[in-house]
Amino acid sequence: MREPKPVLVTNTTPLIALTAATGNLDILQFLYARVVVPLEVAEEVRVGGKQSFGLDVTGSVGILLKARRLGFEVSIAQALQRMQAQGIWLSDPVVKFALAQVE
Repeated sequence: MREPKPVLVTNTTPLIALTAATGNLDILQFLYARVVVPLEVAEEVRVGGKQSFGLDVTGSVGILLKARRLGFEVSIAQALQRMQAQGIWLSDPVVKFALAQVE
């Protein structure tokens, strides 16, 4: 059973990274009912991180992994390579973690 689609509040970095990873933003339509990008929220999350009003903070790689887990067809290895080829920096631990999730 699929979980209900939540609303995503994001800034531009995940949008750029996901476009680099998959070539489009279809993954967001698959996962979320609506995508909101308010400047105020981006500033609050940057300042407060996970402590900013109880928000769950998820990065681009987390979105890719969740979408794959829920049935969106995406090659995590290819997506990570595409992101890096477009100049998006991913730490070695993040890459290793992501690849370990799909082995």
